[in-house]
Amino acid sequence: MEQEEEARHQLQQAKKKMDQEIANMKKELEEINSAYQKTEADKVAKEAQIKNLNEEIAHQEELIAKLNKEKKAAQENAQKSSEDVQVFKNLFFNPT
Repeated sequence: MEQEEEARHQLQQAKKKMDQEIANMKKELEEINSAYQKTEADKVAKEAQIKNLNEEIAHQEELIAKLNKEKKAAQENAQKSSEDVQVFKNLFFNPT
């Protein structure tokens, strides 16, 4: 009887130890899952931020292209105006 009691006591102690280990593992698993979910949320936020920045870059590139086109047109108009002024100067100061 005493041996059975001792064996039962040892089994109860082993069970408590295993239950504690299981509880610790569950806690670790919950912490890992929480960290994973946080990481996933951060990833989604960063992807959205990257998408917005890429859209802003594309918009800025369009504006740059438009401004370059306007600059080229202004330069061509300035060159034509300069040529016209030169023609008028020639006609006015060097009439033939």
